[in-house]
Amino acid sequence: MFKTTPLLAGLASLCLASQPLLAAEETVHQHGAHVHGVAQLNVVLEDGRLDMEFTTPAANIVGFEHPPRTAEEHQALSKTIGVLNAPGQLFSLPSAAACRNTETVVDASMLGHETHDQDTKEDEHPDDAHHHEDGHHGSERHAEIHADYSFQCSAPEKLDVIDVLIFQYFPATQEIEVQRIGPQGQGGQKLTAKAARLTL
Repeated sequence: MFKTTPLLAGLASLCLASQPLLAAEETVHQHGAHVHGVAQLNVVLEDGRLDMEFTTPAANIVGFEHPPRTAEEHQALSKTIGVLNAPGQLFSLPSAAACRNTETVVDASMLGHETHDQDTKEDEHPDDAHHHEDGHHGSERHAEIHADYSFQCSAPEKLDVIDVLIFQYFPATQEIEVQRIGPQGQGGQKLTAKAARLTL
């Protein structure tokens, strides 16, 4: 399972205390109020590396918050996992920045789905996945999906904006609360379908 990077852990300690943040792996699913329609995105750009953490109530992108029970729900979850595993569809980065996706991890274990990692063929921490699933089994109000993305950028100075396309694929997501750290410092931003450009 993806472990929170030092950069993203640093985001939690550096940003404003009033904002919900992901401080460590143990608190990944306890970052604040679980509000349908609202998701969180943490972004860190440092030394040519771009890290992003996306956390959302499962209902925002799957339509339910329990392990899939029908063929339609299984299909919906598989389709969602497929989209989340394609960061190029969800985030449009300036081509001049020459960013390459180096790692993608999608954790839907709270819905009974194993972690997907494009760089790891097998789940290296199956006990963690079972822990999350067991800890939330039967709770349809708190199931979340978590996705982590890492990029290496050859010209990070040209990475000044990111167009977030999540709203196009998951229209039940009404707002994304962003915390970011980059060359211009740290701060927060709220994105919506009509204002989906993140400024770094």
